[in-house]
Amino acid sequence: MNHLDLSRRLLWHGLVVFLLGLVSGLAILMAVHIFTNPRLALSSHVIGVTTGMFLMLNGLFLDRLRLSDRAVRATFWMNLYGAYGNWGGTVLAAVFGTQTLTTVTGNGSSGAAWQEMLVGVLLTTSGTGTMIACGIFLWGLRPQAII
Repeated sequence: MNHLDLSRRLLWHGLVVFLLGLVSGLAILMAVHIFTNPRLALSSHVIGVTTGMFLMLNGLFLDRLRLSDRAVRATFWMNLYGAYGNWGGTVLAAVFGTQTLTTVTGNGSSGAAWQEMLVGVLLTTSGTGTMIACGIFLWGLRPQAII
C-alpha cells in the first residue's frame, strides 16, 4: 500500500473518530443515565473530536515524511490504535465508572477489577502507541542534512 492510500485511510478514519466524538457528546445529552461518570463521557467527546482532527492532520502530511514504507505503516497502525483505543477506553471508563487511570475526572466510583484493568490497558497502550507514532512522525519531518 502506497503513501497516498494510507493518507486517504487516515483521513477517513479521522472523520470516523471525529464522528464518534460527536456521537459521544450527543449521548451525554440524550442518554446520560448510561454513564456512571458523565464527566468522563465529556472527556470521550473531546478526545474523539480532537483525536479525529489529529488523524486527519496526519493524513494530510503523510506524503511529506522521509521514512521507509515500513515505518510509515507502523505509524499508521499506531495512530489508528491510539485514536480508537483512547476514545474507546474513555467511553468504557465513563460507562464502568473506573478511576484507576482517570483519577482527575473520577467521581468516587470504581469499576470491577476486570473493568479497571481493561480501561487501564486500553488507555496506557493507546497513549504509548500515539506518542511513539508522534516521535516517528517528527523523525520523518526532520530537515534534510546538508552535505
